[in-house]
Amino acid sequence: MATNDTDRKEPSRAWIAGLVLLGIVGWQLYLGFTIQEIGIPSVFSIKFGTRPPPPARMSAIEDGYDRHGSDYKDFFATDIGQCLNECAADTRCKAISFNKSSKQCWMKNAYAERRQNPGFISAVKIGD
Repeated sequence: MATNDTDRKEPSRAWIAGLVLLGIVGWQLYLGFTIQEIGIPSVFSIKFGTRPPPPARMSAIEDGYDRHGSDYKDFFATDIGQCLNECAADTRCKAISFNKSSKQCWMKNAYAERRQNPGFISAVKIGD
């Protein structure tokens, strides 16, 4: 049976709109994985392919070590946990030294030199 041009059905507008939308989303995903990382703004306000940086956290504690120098703030803490939390929340803090006997926390604005000292606990910040 022969078909002529009048027998063919045209694609529906909804089908065409779906393909256009799929193309736009695909293009935005491509942009999100390529040029957004080098600072070129995206086409839409929704940014595919980018994630916020992970929150800052502290390293494992270094019991018996003092991070000597680079002090910018000190305070008396109830325990090492309070000292670690203060540093993690402060963008300027890069490391801490905690005096076990006096419970004094020393916040560092640089990754200070590590020295053995049995009276201290130290840690450094990761991810900030």
